[in-house]
Amino acid sequence: MTYIKLFLDNKRIISFGFLLTLFSSAGQTFFLSLYVNSILADFCLTNASFGLLYSSATILSAAALAFAGRFIDYYNLRTYALISSGLLCLSCVATALSRNIVVLFIGLWGLRFAGQGLLSHISSTSMAKFFIDKRGKALSVSVLGYAFGEGILPVIITGLILLAGWRSSMMICAVIICGMLMPFIWFALNKKHLQYFPDNTDPGLEEPEFSPFALLRSKGFFLVSANVSILPCVITGLFVYQQALAAEKAWPIGWLAACFIGYALCRAVFCVIGGRLVDRFSAVTLLPLFLIPFAFALLVITFFSHPIAALVYLALSGVAIGMSNIVNTAFLAEVYGQRHVGSIRAILVTIIVIATAIGPLVFGFLLDKGVSFSAIAALSALLVFWVAASSYRYVPYFKSQGMRRKTSFTA
Repeated sequence: MTYIKLFLDNKRIISFGFLLTLFSSAGQTFFLSLYVNSILADFCLTNASFGLLYSSATILSAAALAFAGRFIDYYNLRTYALISSGLLCLSCVATALSRNIVVLFIGLWGLRFAGQGLLSHISSTSMAKFFIDKRGKALSVSVLGYAFGEGILPVIITGLILLAGWRSSMMICAVIICGMLMPFIWFALNKKHLQYFPDNTDPGLEEPEFSPFALLRSKGFFLVSANVSILPCVITGLFVYQQALAAEKAWPIGWLAACFIGYALCRAVFCVIGGRLVDRFSAVTLLPLFLIPFAFALLVITFFSHPIAALVYLALSGVAIGMSNIVNTAFLAEVYGQRHVGSIRAILVTIIVIATAIGPLVFGFLLDKGVSFSAIAALSALLVFWVAASSYRYVPYFKSQGMRRKTSFTA
């Protein structure tokens, strides 16, 4: 009943957040991975060359996000969201019409920048700024859009590609974004949402001026960056080359696509659970813990090849991703304050997006060199365990930062 009341009391802004996360799927790796084999065939690319193209587009999108993401702290939310969704629509069109590598690259850049980058950024930042005591629950409801997309879109898009071809299916996505998402953004946001975000800062806490260079030098920030980027880095590599993983493990590709329903369900459930846990225990406390299920997911890939292993690996990954979506954004608001959370999150998301570019590049290189997925997963599991254990040492420090709100990124 708590979630129902929260939604009914704030249905416009929460629906806005939910739909932006849902439509951000068009730029997410799980979505684009469904097109990889078709693109490889059409453009005569190898796994490594596509990984380089995809990673380069992702890195450039991260650089653009570092600049564009901060404007959410200052400008009209409706206009900002409409421009972002319009760019996503145009990127779908460019990708669908691409006949050479240059245009394909531009399309991929736009999909990563507007989809994975801006739409996700707008959704999470909106929830973090508009809510205080119910921030975790609000984030958990809005990020259900990710789980909803991951649960239904792989089956739908796979069917569209088989029926109409990959280019036509991408064009259909553009029509849906233009015909559904953009009108909703226009009508959903009322006057109180259109200007600056509300300043809900506790007057007893100090909110310093924002300095990005000092933030990068602040104690513990790079450890936080490693903590929140290792999961998207590794899982992006897994998702981009999921067809190669299925071939190595002898998993039918249809079965692996169906297992994403389990991934989406676990992600949805732990989005909800994560919201309640954040509001009860704080995001700082949960920061080192959400990586553990993903580490075990990697161990499943390492040691097992039975088809059920695919479901277990994706289910555990869904648990970790569901928790991370809530913890990461709530952590920034708790430790660094609300006023500049958009600017701070843009920097952190830039680091995360760069990490997602590294994943496919490394995975593609290793696969072309003949390294097995089991070996890659084992090394990744060790890295994830190490990051989680290292970040645990900093929990007391971040708790003290959240209490004082005298952050170390001041100039």
